[in-house]
Amino acid sequence: MLSGPEIAAQVKAGNIVISDFDPSKVGPNSYDLTLEGRLAVYMSAANRHDWYAEKQFRWWTPTTWFRPRIRPRDPRRAEPVVTYKIPTDGIVLYPGILYLGSTVERTSSRGFIPWIEGRSSMGRLGLGVHITAGLGDDGVDLQWTLELTCVHPILVFPGMKICQICFVRTDGESKFYDGKYQGSAGVVASRYH
Repeated sequence: MLSGPEIAAQVKAGNIVISDFDPSKVGPNSYDLTLEGRLAVYMSAANRHDWYAEKQFRWWTPTTWFRPRIRPRDPRRAEPVVTYKIPTDGIVLYPGILYLGSTVERTSSRGFIPWIEGRSSMGRLGLGVHITAGLGDDGVDLQWTLELTCVHPILVFPGMKICQICFVRTDGESKFYDGKYQGSAGVVASRYH
């Protein structure tokens, strides 16, 4: 895994690209990424987010947990999303809902495997930034779509430091990524179908 100074050196050499690279975001072995200004929620769950927001949800009780119901998602079919603009004073995320967000930064690299993880400060507040998709492929070039979940309501803001990216040097011959998410910009819903 690259150290922070080595990430900066590889950016300078052009082997790693991080849009709008800011040296102040380099950590001991990672680089901080920030939250873009929109979130998406699958249509089947958007009514739950709206219901909580309308009720100005404050207390977690069994009666609020199960209302309104969410129908199961079928990965064989595309499902539309509802997009929410994150106001400058933030938006509340609620438990039991998957929010798709995006990093402001676009990253790409050759010869390094990118890996995003949550920041400990956000994890300690109960926010997760990915469910299973933290590991990228060598050659991937995109803005990262984040799978945001929380254990209790939490406020998020556009531009806040939301996660960190690390880079692992590949060993052996690499086949560069050229999949369905290559070149993604902004929030991208599942393309499993």
